[in-house]
Amino acid sequence: MSAKIHKSVLPWLSCAWLLASVSVSAQDEPQSSPEPEPQSPLLYIDLPVPIDPQSDQLPQPPTYLDPTEDPAFQRRMEAIDDYNTNIANIEFQGGAWDSDLVEQLRTLGNLQQQQGDHVSAVEIFERAMHVNRVNAGLHNLEQVP
Repeated sequence: MSAKIHKSVLPWLSCAWLLASVSVSAQDEPQSSPEPEPQSPLLYIDLPVPIDPQSDQLPQPPTYLDPTEDPAFQRRMEAIDDYNTNIANIEFQGGAWDSDLVEQLRTLGNLQQQQGDHVSAVEIFERAMHVNRVNAGLHNLEQVP
């Protein structure tokens, strides 16, 4: 009887030994390709510029103002600081999910977008949507973009 059990178990043991040796050898080999760096999901596209077909010259790219020369830039930076202070005060008084945060966060996101800080603006907008979702629920009309 033990010979019959031995004959039926032997193929399974040999398969298990073969699989174990393959998995051990695969773990010993270093990975040859490095992990690709994560890319930003945002895509920035310049505004279209009309091209004159009779001219051989390409249109000049738009000139961007230096932030030190733009008075609105400095005003927006001061407003961003004020809104950050207001948000901190609201969070201190009412908690992280206070419904008053939504309007402050949306305005802060708009200001950051005007400043050209699009990544931070997206993060702030997502936070405003999340606070609104917590307070008003998923089936609220304010969830519609």
